[in-house]
Amino acid sequence: MFALACANMMIHKDGKTNLNRVDAMTPEAAKWIHNISWLDPEGERDNNEYLIQNDNQLKPHHITKILMNPPYEHKYHPLDILNNVLDNVPQNTDAAILLPDFKLEKEGKKKVKHLLEHNRLTKIIKLPKETFNSEGVSVSIFIFETGQPTNPDDGIFTCEIAEDGLETVKNQGRQDIKHRWSAIEDFWVRTIKRCDTQADKSCQWITPDLKNYKQLSVPIPQKPFVIYDEDFMKTVMDYEMFKQNINSSKLQDALKQTVLYQSQVVENKQNIDIKIKKGVTNESIE
Repeated sequence: MFALACANMMIHKDGKTNLNRVDAMTPEAAKWIHNISWLDPEGERDNNEYLIQNDNQLKPHHITKILMNPPYEHKYHPLDILNNVLDNVPQNTDAAILLPDFKLEKEGKKKVKHLLEHNRLTKIIKLPKETFNSEGVSVSIFIFETGQPTNPDDGIFTCEIAEDGLETVKNQGRQDIKHRWSAIEDFWVRTIKRCDTQADKSCQWITPDLKNYKQLSVPIPQKPFVIYDEDFMKTVMDYEMFKQNINSSKLQDALKQTVLYQSQVVENKQNIDIKIKKGVTNESIE
């Protein structure tokens, strides 16, 4: 990954990119991130070794935005990486983090608690399921504002970009061959910036449950409750058979056998009639 980043830098003739090959969970990484933004090389810390913010010590060109795509697997400790980065950047820094949809609800509560006590989760944007389809994982963008705690009363704006207009091209990945993404991008940038709940049916505000660490993902749409005439008739028939002590399973088996092997099927212009000879009694199917 580091070699790829270096190659990308050279290809684009970028001699200013600040690259460092370091374990993102270590104090060494924390110090390196801190030194990008502050004049003080060490930084003042509290009793828990969390950085005490001092805007007077900020460098003119300090960190103002964070884009991260940490490893998703638990064994690589993605939240340790995330906390180590966000703990060492200036307050009110906007951070956009790619994580599996339910990562904050499934990770260790201690790590999630630290993350949400020191950073305000403002928005969650669920990406199209095809985005990381080859990895077999559904991913969302989690937007944080650093240095501020997540407050349930503020709510979290959520939405789902169900379609991005891209299509899969053999051996070339997903591409915008029909030139649809530009309009889709404009729509979602405008919607997310305004937190417009009227723009799409997936857009809504949710209240996070910070006691049980739930409601920290884009809600799964609930299928509407629909009842049909057949459901009503089935309930009535089940009740009638119960009153008459008829075994419904045996009745169904008997009807199947009779219809399949002992009936006469007559087709006309409007109907298909199934004729069954008399003779099947309640005793034979009980």
